[in-house]
Amino acid sequence: MISIPSILLLNCVGSYFYTILEHLNKEGEANGALLFFARGYLRYREISSDEVKKKANANPWGYQPVGIETSGGELLEVDDEFFAYMERDYYLKIERKDAETGSLIDLLRTADNNTSFLIFTVDEYYLEKSDFYAKMHNKHFLLVKNTDYENEMLEVIDSERNFTYSVPFSEMSKAVYDSCYKKKTVYCIDASKYENHLNVSYEIDEKARQSLLYVDDMIADIRSKNAEWPENIKYFYKGYYYNFLSKIAPYYFACAEVYRGDREKREMYTAIAKKWKNLSKSMYLVVFRHHEDAENLIGKIERTVEDVIAIFDGEKF
Repeated sequence: MISIPSILLLNCVGSYFYTILEHLNKEGEANGALLFFARGYLRYREISSDEVKKKANANPWGYQPVGIETSGGELLEVDDEFFAYMERDYYLKIERKDAETGSLIDLLRTADNNTSFLIFTVDEYYLEKSDFYAKMHNKHFLLVKNTDYENEMLEVIDSERNFTYSVPFSEMSKAVYDSCYKKKTVYCIDASKYENHLNVSYEIDEKARQSLLYVDDMIADIRSKNAEWPENIKYFYKGYYYNFLSKIAPYYFACAEVYRGDREKREMYTAIAKKWKNLSKSMYLVVFRHHEDAENLIGKIERTVEDVIAIFDGEKF
């Protein structure tokens, strides 16, 4: 049975494709959902608060200043090119349906949650387990893990929570069909013909892979936001948390996948990925329960970078 993602991958939909491939992969196979992004490099991009409000409805998930870019400046995203790659190299059949063309039950019956899967677009305003419940509309995606027709309950995987939870059919139906968002997309993924035909070659720029310039820019960003909006540092702190967890840590895990044939480099990049993942873990309670000032966060980032540099220099793993 499919399980929750061990890491996030760019956004909720990317995280679900990551965990679907982890479920399907045979021992020793590379996770191509990660490899798709290994051809890029970590880069800082300045993001305005107004841009976040427009694109992400003020959700701090939208405030992630570090992204994965190609050498030509193309921002790599979970998009049509990514879906085409999944279909071409893994024989996944990905169909995007409009939920309003059928009932919730009809859609659920198309998946067995083992070789076929459903990712629903939802409005979290209608989900009781969401922080947005009855407060604010927020577009999100949920992956169905299990369907209990007798009790009319769904077990769903939420990329932003480290556990699964149950949702009544009636509640899920409201989150899908009563959504304020125009597009009510359902991703129907048929993996019954899954095969790993991945044959990726990279022009590896080690200097670019190992560049930490984005860190200085991120620290400057933290100080700037704290100076401009000290009362909103909690908001930006959440954005940085998601940035470490969904962009920076996955990128280094992707690099480790590239070097599956080189034990030393694979271990090196895995160790670096774990450092960033551990930083995000240490931020979790702060994000959801407490408050921490900007300088404290900067100190944690700087200590993480010191460890990363030592790993790059071969001083420790």
